Amino acid sequence: VNRRQKMKNIIEHHIMWKFKIIRCLARYRVTFFAVMLFLLVLLRHSFKLNQAWAKTANNHQKISELHYASGQDFETTSARHTQITETEFLQYVRKIEK
Repeated sequence: VNRRQKMKNIIEHHIMWKFKIIRCLARYRVTFFAVMLFLLVLLRHSFKLNQAWAKTANNHQKISELHYASGQDFETTSARHTQITETEFLQYVRKIEK
């Protein structure tokens, strides 16, 4: 009888634990939804920032390519400071236009 009572107590305790969680969720559901919404907005914002960053990087690349094509490569990291020939320039312009 004592063992059965113990088992019953353990089961009741287990069920109570679940009810406590449910009660907690019910009490703080507004907070819970607010937090979830906040996280969603944060996620979307970071995604948009990432997209914008990629776009900017792409634009920078295009600009640097144009500089390179016109022989105005101002980057200090670049080893190429010599003026390119006119034929080279025309070839590059055609490549960009394609």
